[in-house]
Amino acid sequence: MTAIDGYGKPGLSCQFSRRVYTDAMPNPITLLSVCVVLAIPAFASAQSASSTLQQAQQADFSVVDLALYADAPWDRPTNVAVSFLTALGIVHGNADQTFRPARTLNRAEFLSIVLAAARDAHTPASTPDAACFPDVRTEDWFAVPVCIAKARGIIRGYPDGLFHPARAVQYAEAAKMIVNAFALPMPAETDTWYARYMGALEHFGLSLAALQPESALTRGEMARLTAAVIAFRADRLEEYRDAEHARSARSSVSSVSPVPSVSSASSVPSVSSVSSRSSSSVGVTRVHSDILLLGMLSPPLAGVQYFSSLEPVDTDALTITLAEAVPSVSAVLVYDEDGALLGTASRIGDAASYRLTLASGVFGIPQNEVRRLYVRARMAAADAGGGSGERVQVETIRLEATGEWSDTAYTIASTDTFPVFETALARITSVINAGTTEALLGPGEDVMIGSFAFAGEEVAPFGDLRIASLSFDLSASAHFTVSDVRLGIAGSNERAPCVATSTRIECANLPVSIGTVVSDQSIRVYADVSVEPLAGNRSLRLTLDEPGYPDQPGDVTWSDGTTTFTWIGVDRPLAEGTVWR
Repeated sequence: MTAIDGYGKPGLSCQFSRRVYTDAMPNPITLLSVCVVLAIPAFASAQSASSTLQQAQQADFSVVDLALYADAPWDRPTNVAVSFLTALGIVHGNADQTFRPARTLNRAEFLSIVLAAARDAHTPASTPDAACFPDVRTEDWFAVPVCIAKARGIIRGYPDGLFHPARAVQYAEAAKMIVNAFALPMPAETDTWYARYMGALEHFGLSLAALQPESALTRGEMARLTAAVIAFRADRLEEYRDAEHARSARSSVSSVSPVPSVSSASSVPSVSSVSSRSSSSVGVTRVHSDILLLGMLSPPLAGVQYFSSLEPVDTDALTITLAEAVPSVSAVLVYDEDGALLGTASRIGDAASYRLTLASGVFGIPQNEVRRLYVRARMAAADAGGGSGERVQVETIRLEATGEWSDTAYTIASTDTFPVFETALARITSVINAGTTEALLGPGEDVMIGSFAFAGEEVAPFGDLRIASLSFDLSASAHFTVSDVRLGIAGSNERAPCVATSTRIECANLPVSIGTVVSDQSIRVYADVSVEPLAGNRSLRLTLDEPGYPDQPGDVTWSDGTTTFTWIGVDRPLAEGTVWR
């Protein structure tokens, strides 16, 4: 995560916690959270930034501008929330121009966002001691906001005396932080430590009703909760809810660029789907192959754009057909280009097709204008018919429409190839360099030449995320010679042998102790290193480059405990290691 101004230092924050406990929750939940690179604004001074609430009082909630995010739009409440927070300068997205609302975020990230949102009320007069918890170091990007929050009584930490910044923030913890930061009135003491805070959110109409206290908060839920409390404090919550539910003027997504006119010599509207093997887009929504977590709503599976040159048409029905029947897909959801849900397509007879009937006026295609839609899948849970290793690919999207002038019936089917997805009980969500950007490397035996951290998510209690093999690109000048390459983890003398050439390092059959993704642990690459003395311009670097695609293995092979996968849905390169001089 990168702090973009004010306090804080640039850096990345990752967390991989399997068993998470809160102050008054004895039962752990199983999860692996995300290595987040969400840009969080630091705390502006009262003299240099206008009040968040003053900005909120002037905001137009109905205008949705998601131009910054390659994976937008999403569902309407998330569209409105993220657009609002972006306009306020509270969130800016990831380094790859995505927001990824379905991903979780950790305690340090959520706290920093909340303090940024409440900056007019909690602007520090001076920088407090940035070592307020044993696990908060002065150089950590989150040190200042965490210590500000502790000094102001917003947080107290865990019974063990630690803050645990990298743990996924649970809904109950988020409720406490946001209620304290915005000084919301609370009910009297209750039996559980979190009931007062969740009660306050519920009382003021701010709660996320679908979440349990122990639920790991996603970034989309963070945006909705934070945006709602800002609107409430600005005395505009009702207007904000109107925008969420489209009760005001229809939102516009400014980043949907015009599409050149398409002439049609036939008597039916022309249709084109923008897609390729690995990537397509509809509006501002990027569609690319990914791992689909069971029990979750999938990312966009396919996008289609429509253009009618003859007359305006009104859509009557949509049929989405998959390349093969997939038991894990319980339903298909259809959205327009603004992220508004048009409806849920239900499975029909052959079990590979899903049909949605639309009321008049829900999805019209004006003459000589482009309209877009995209589809997502509701994945069945692992204990409700969902299975690991199933391939999901949209084969066609067929639109049935009626001409508004001629009453002509049109049937239009997409013809392009859409990306392939796979279902899983776990997935890798990011890979990063866990070392420094650049450092000096001397000769020796069993010298660390690379360190890589993996973040992921599991379907509790079924998933078991493990790295099975890694393939590194090795870029080394003639001044360095490496041999006897092996993998290990910090604090352990166990090593897994690798096979090295002048340009590649192949590490297969990782033992469970090294390959299992656990809390605050990176996989390290060790080697015997010799260095040419007094050499100039020397360098050595390891890179995990290729994410792979379905049927095209990448540099990481992994398992969810049931199925082995040879690709991950992460952009290339996966991670570039330390440059050694």
